[in-house]
Amino acid sequence: MSLVEIEIYVEDLTNIMVNFDKIQIHRAETQYGVYSEITVPLTRPTLVAGTYNYGYTDNSGSEFFWYKWCFYNSTTLAVSRFYGPIQGYTPGVTYTDLDSVKRELRTNRVKGRLRLSDSFRNLRSGKNNTGTIKLGAISINPDYFGEERFTIKFTSVTDYDVTVTDEKTVEPRFLGSGDTTTDFEANDYSFRIYNTDWTGAAVVDDIIEFQTDSHMSVNDAIKFIKDSEIFVDMLIEENIGFTTENRSTLIFTRDDVPKTVRVATTKFAAFFIYSAVYNEQSMPGLPTSINDITLGNRRDNDISYWPQQGMRLMEGFIKKYSTFFDIESGTPSTTSPRWMATESLFDATGVAYVGDGLKLPDLDQFKEAAYMTYDNLLDWDLLTPYVNEVGIDEI
Repeated sequence: MSLVEIEIYVEDLTNIMVNFDKIQIHRAETQYGVYSEITVPLTRPTLVAGTYNYGYTDNSGSEFFWYKWCFYNSTTLAVSRFYGPIQGYTPGVTYTDLDSVKRELRTNRVKGRLRLSDSFRNLRSGKNNTGTIKLGAISINPDYFGEERFTIKFTSVTDYDVTVTDEKTVEPRFLGSGDTTTDFEANDYSFRIYNTDWTGAAVVDDIIEFQTDSHMSVNDAIKFIKDSEIFVDMLIEENIGFTTENRSTLIFTRDDVPKTVRVATTKFAAFFIYSAVYNEQSMPGLPTSINDITLGNRRDNDISYWPQQGMRLMEGFIKKYSTFFDIESGTPSTTSPRWMATESLFDATGVAYVGDGLKLPDLDQFKEAAYMTYDNLLDWDLLTPYVNEVGIDEI
């Protein structure tokens, strides 16, 4: 057992809080196993207006365990539907979450399906078995990925040996021995079997088989999401001026990340993960650089959709915040030149094309270093009569 952090993002917080005020967290040893609540009234996370991310520490957890959650009304005792399940790892991502990225990867826009650690198939009893033994589920380590065939062969009515083969090996590789009365973990930590998932009775030489078919580990996918966060920060810092150097931390936190940045990060992460597995250079007609993909025309069933949409979202975000907000403080900022607040240079009455925007500058401000970057703000040809009248020395 180990300490595991469970991270829950509540998307529709306002509507949820109309009927609920707490979060119940439930745990199972396998994805499709029996879930039981691990929170109690004092440890159930409390919903807070404006807070979309909630964490819970399972002190007796495991990265193999699975978690679901539901919302709870502590007054009426009403509960919502369940959300999840998620595996008990600590993502440590800020701008999006793994489930959102998985949703993008499940779209029909791309030709190849991408499967992560928790994917396996053909969990079945051997066709020549004489006993009734069955295995209900397995739990795969989030560090694991691969396409391998696993065999569990019984050496007695309770004891068994586990081996694995893949395309590169001729002889099966031994992963350890276990029995149906205790939990089993492979010696390469690839998967785990819980004793509660066994049913029926085994006979010597009965077998259980299953195959893994994952392209990337969950933990590697999380690293690509973190890369996407850094990429998004780079786009913001490249296009919006910052006065505070920020070398090691992200610009936003989980609670204040703008929704546009959240969606853009999800798009970029899907692109990075998918293109790492299905090399874009091997696809005919697909540009080899992300800039080409971003600027190219959209093609159906093509991964160029993800960076295109991500860049479009970021362009809109950058334009909005560079125009109307101070990116570091988040407070609204004025975009008009500072000299527009002074009195008019000309009376606009009877003067063609001269509006309220033409003002007399405060000439002293141009002597201060803080204003020396305002080049070409004034039309000096227009101001020439005034300069000649008051004398150049007075300016």
